[in-house]
Parts: sequence; C-alpha cells; structure tokens
Amino acid sequence: MRVLITGAHGLVGQTLARYLVANTSHNVILTSSSYIGANIPTGATFVQHNLLEQGVKSLLDWANPHAVVHCAAIGSPDACEKQPDLCNRLNAEIPKILAQETMARAVKLIHLSTDFVFDGNTGMYTEDDAPHSVCLYGSSKLESERNVLKYNPNALVVRTALVFGMLPNLARTNILQRVVEALKRGDSFRVPTDQVRTPTWSWDLARGITLLLESSKSGIFHIAGDTQISVAHFAMLIAQVFSLNSSLLIPVLSQELNEPAPRPLRTGLRVEKMEQQLGFKATPLAHALQWERVSEHNYY
Repeated sequence: MRVLITGAHGLVGQTLARYLVANTSHNVILTSSSYIGANIPTGATFVQHNLLEQGVKSLLDWANPHAVVHCAAIGSPDACEKQPDLCNRLNAEIPKILAQETMARAVKLIHLSTDFVFDGNTGMYTEDDAPHSVCLYGSSKLESERNVLKYNPNALVVRTALVFGMLPNLARTNILQRVVEALKRGDSFRVPTDQVRTPTWSWDLARGITLLLESSKSGIFHIAGDTQISVAHFAMLIAQVFSLNSSLLIPVLSQELNEPAPRPLRTGLRVEKMEQQLGFKATPLAHALQWERVSEHNYY
C-alpha cells in the first residue's frame, strides 16, 4: 500500500513514518512544506509540497496513494489565535478538499484531530460525547472533523491528546522535549496544575494509526495514553524518569501563564473503542518515558 503522510516535519508524521518503515511493507511517501533532510527515514520517499500554495490535487496526482494520513496543521493554539485566517485555511479548508479528493479517488483518508475539540468541563471524553471548543484551534479542528466526515464518509478521524516523544529537528517541540531541555539547562519551567490530559506516546499513536490504516473502519476513534494526569504532575514524572531537578518546575494556574489562547482544563480521551474493536493497548506512561530516556542518545 502506498501511504502518503502530510505534515512530515512534525512529531506525529515523523514517528508514523519511522514506524511504518520499520514494521510494515507499506510504501511510505512523506510531504512537508519545508525540507526535512536527515529526518527522512531510510526506505521512505519525500517530496516538498506546500498544500496552501500548491494545492491538494497536484500532490495526490503525483503520489497516487492508496491512503493518506493527514497530520499537517497549525498545532499551536496560540499561533491560531495570532493567525486566525491561516489557521482556518490549513486546519479546516485543506481537510475539506482532501476529503473531497480522496472520496473521488477511492483513497483511504485518516485525519488527525485533538482533545481540544472539547470544552474541558468534564474530561475523559468518548467518541460519542458532544464536542464544544473554547479556542480557535479546537474550533478549526472540529470544523475539519465535520468536513472530513461529510465529504468522505469512509474516512477516519483520529483524536489524540498531548502527544510526546523525542525526535530531532521537529517543526515544533512537545512537552517532553521542552521540560527535558529546560531542566538540563538549569532553567525554571512553569507547568499548569489545573490542566488535565491523557498524555499520548507518539509510538503508541503511530501503532494505533497503523491498526486503523490496515482496517476497514470509518468514523471517529480516540487514541491516547492510559493515564489521566495534570500537566504539572506529568512534568514531575518526566523529571523523575530523566533524573532531572524537579525543583525547577514551578506549578502555576493556567491564568498565570498569560497565553493568548484559552485551554480546556480537563480533557482526557477514553480509548475503549480502539481497545475493543482493534486490540489497541497504550504503553504505561512511566514505561514510555523510560524508553524515551534510554533512546535519547539515538536522536541527540
């Protein structure tokens, strides 16, 4: 199967590409708006392509894929608040076009989404819970979900939460990298105590996406970690596993961070649907962090 992965400069796209190359016989094609150089896994093909400037159709014409895993997005809530037009174009309009084009070509589509489609009032959401976002990033991703399933009813939407992992030269760092790098420098790092998530190891997410890729499923699926934990406590666990100075972590409330975009406070995703229908099982959080520490020298 020829699998096209968009957003190949990000953690999810990078991890998925490496997972597919190492564990399957699929022909992996990567694309990103910027050149990713040494981050192209051996055995994969890369093409530099800007979806906004060069379009979706020309990319699909060139790659001729059997499946598309769409990871490309503006993933920063604050960046979305600062560039709302760009956010809506990339996060909502491009998925709509992808859905239309993949439906017309009978190409499988897996679209990545987020726990930020929920308002965070209750937490531990299922696929059937009603979404309601509190920020532009979440609203744009919610619109993308609706567009994808409207224009390609055979598509899959994968929601995930606080994805973490260690890979070099990513377009955007994640919570694990930011905490480790700050504490290694001896810098203090503020962490919110009132934001609760189900942190998701990027390799678990890649494995779950692969299960869906090789299935005949459609609709919405959650792929997330097995532990509901505050961002502050997660940072403490990172410091413990990596033997770093946790006293440099400063617990604060979200309002003290003065971030441009509001965050849902209590999210977390339930994954029983993935467990029951596809046999997915998340790696225990501490074990995932331990694996990342052991593997750290391979990437840095």
